[in-house]
Formats: sequence, C-alpha cells, structure tokens
Amino acid sequence: MNRGKIRKAEMGRKAGGADIFGYKTNELGQYIPDPEQAKVVQLIFELTTTKDYTLRQLSAELHRRGIRTKWGRQRWSIAVLRDVLCNDVYLGVYRFRKSSHGKDVDGSRYLVRRHDNIVVGSREKPNHPPLVDPRTFDVAQQKLAANRKKNNVRLYMATGLLQCPLCGARMHVKYSSASSYRTDKARAAKYACTNKP
Repeated sequence: MNRGKIRKAEMGRKAGGADIFGYKTNELGQYIPDPEQAKVVQLIFELTTTKDYTLRQLSAELHRRGIRTKWGRQRWSIAVLRDVLCNDVYLGVYRFRKSSHGKDVDGSRYLVRRHDNIVVGSREKPNHPPLVDPRTFDVAQQKLAANRKKNNVRLYMATGLLQCPLCGARMHVKYSSASSYRTDKARAAKYACTNKP
C-alpha cells in the first residue's frame, strides 16, 4: 500500500488524505481547482498583499463576508490562514510526506520536517494549475514575516545564544500548553531546537 502511495505521489497525484482547500481531485488523483474555494484562496492572498491585512484581520473579514471554512466553520483560525498563505501547492507544487508529528517530553506535539519528501512540479513547471502567481505568493511571505517581527515584542534572554547540544542549531522559544504534568494548563515558554523536539 505504501509503495502504491509513493508511486502516485511521484506522478504528482494525491496519495492520501483530504483534498487541499482550493482544489478537488478527479478519479486519477489529479488536482483540479474548485471554482468556489479557489476564489476564497485568491481573496485571502489579495487581502494580504494589496490591503495589508494581518491574519486576525483576515479572519474577521472572512467572517464578516460569511465565508466558511472547508469544514463549514464560521471562524477561520489564524493557523489555517497562515497555512494557506505559506503553502506552495497554490503555485502548482505538489509535496508528499512534508512532515510528521511527534510528542515532546511534556506531552505537547511538535512538527518534524522530513527530508525524504517527494516534490513534483515547480514555479516554472507546475504539476497542477496554480491559483496564485509567484510574485503574489512572495509578497504574501514578506508581509507575514514583517507582521511576525512587529508582533514579536517579547524578549527572551537566551534567544540567539543557546545552541542545541546534539546538532548545534539555534534554540528558539516555543510555547506548550498540552502538558500532562501541569495542572494549571498555562502556556509555558521553553527553549527548543529548530531541527528537533
């Protein structure tokens, strides 16, 4: 079964999971733009790039317009909107096995970027019809980065100084709230390696 998934992924076809917002798949697993959802994706990029909307403003505007999420929810989460704006699938690039999840020692989930992922298509030669052009996508990334810097006003003394003892990568502050041993469930700041939990 796994070999079959990998073979489909190498052809640039959906190898598992739900359809990506903005696309539907045909019986062969090829990505085809969903007309209604594609308009929403393009609106999200347009509001970010031309009107300088932050993620919170985007969420409020989509709610005001009555645009629901893929699962029919009224409110768009910040994380979902960030994922839409950062996903190069909208440039026509198909990725399989991008990441996996694990559990940290305190019970919180972490994301592991896989190096053995399968990538089909590029900006120049898309695997499927793109929904946004590369210039719009790049401007959206710049706006997200600028907003992140503007909102990141908390200072942590060891940021940029601590290095992972295993791989030497820089440590950054990560928040955890899903701790199994904490009873107050407060958000706790901790230093984590950028490459591993």
